[in-house]
Amino acid sequence: MINFKIFFQGLKSLKGSKSPAIPLAACFIALGALLKDAGFNLQQSAASSLFTYALPGQLVMAESLLVGASIINIFIAVWLVNFRLYPMTVSLFPLLEHKKQPKWKYFLSCHFFSRYVLVDCKGRLPKNR
Repeated sequence: MINFKIFFQGLKSLKGSKSPAIPLAACFIALGALLKDAGFNLQQSAASSLFTYALPGQLVMAESLLVGASIINIFIAVWLVNFRLYPMTVSLFPLLEHKKQPKWKYFLSCHFFSRYVLVDCKGRLPKNR
């Protein structure tokens, strides 16, 4: 179940000077222009965001496609760029663990972590759990 109180607290955190919403929106607009230049249509661009899930990885993919790199080289480059999120996710999960939650929810939610989530949670979650 969704705790709506916490959900709306998260929405409120999008307001203000510390919000990552405006810079992220600007970056995704620039990425859209790059993907259009690389020959992607709207569906392919959306699929890129769904499957790559990190802006630097999408940039590496689009630039590699523009220069004519092979698919295996693009895959390895995107994987290496996105691997940087792994240590951040692993360091945050002990703070989020709860005995009543099934493990599959943790595996699914790790795909939605980013640097901004890590910084925000490290400041808000209790230190010793």
